[in-house]
Amino acid sequence: MLLLQLTDNSHTFKLQVHVQEQVRRAELQFQSLPQNHQNLLPNVLSHLAQIRKCAEKNQELLQAIVHNSLHMFENSEYGQRLELQKIRPSSTFDMDKLKSTMKQFVRDWSEDGRAERDSCYRPIIQEIQRLFPRHQHDASKVSVLVPGAGLGRLAWEIARLGYTCQGNEWSFFMLFSSNFVLNRCDQVNSLTLYPWIHQFSNNKKSSDQTRPVRFPDVNPQSLPPKADFSMAAGDFVEI
Repeated sequence: MLLLQLTDNSHTFKLQVHVQEQVRRAELQFQSLPQNHQNLLPNVLSHLAQIRKCAEKNQELLQAIVHNSLHMFENSEYGQRLELQKIRPSSTFDMDKLKSTMKQFVRDWSEDGRAERDSCYRPIIQEIQRLFPRHQHDASKVSVLVPGAGLGRLAWEIARLGYTCQGNEWSFFMLFSSNFVLNRCDQVNSLTLYPWIHQFSNNKKSSDQTRPVRFPDVNPQSLPPKADFSMAAGDFVEI
């Protein structure tokens, strides 16, 4: 049932509706100001219109991820989708997880996330190389598990070095998204996401809210021919 809920387009559609509602409230609040106050902020309405357009672009990408996930985990044969009206409504938790997953694309698969990857992933990779240097070990016989793999970049980088690596993740939001980027993306910076449009405060500039992020910054399918890389779903202490 959880898989059915997550692969139903209602989650992604409701995220777009949520953004549109935020924009509409902001428009009404702005329009309720005296005209002389509105004149002091001439770009507000055009900025809100841009957020709407960004939300539509995000929706297209999220629908592509959903479509790519329809046949994962034998998810297509359960009683004509168990009657969609029986699927529980999307919760605030679901929306927060979906927004978090969108930001994970930035961290794992964009040039914008390089600094964070360098600070978090590089020390792990360096320690693996210190413990199992390739001039002393057959890297393909060194198995590395990456629990909480997110969208799979750390596991991918380890496998790229020749080590046998399996990423493990329990979140279906992350699993569907990692499956999409790892198996369907084969051109550098071919996709664009607007991960900050839900953030209406703590922006240094209004343009920061609609700043595009392009991904993937590398071709995920460029692993060496004999690379041993996989992703597994579930709790790493149980699988």
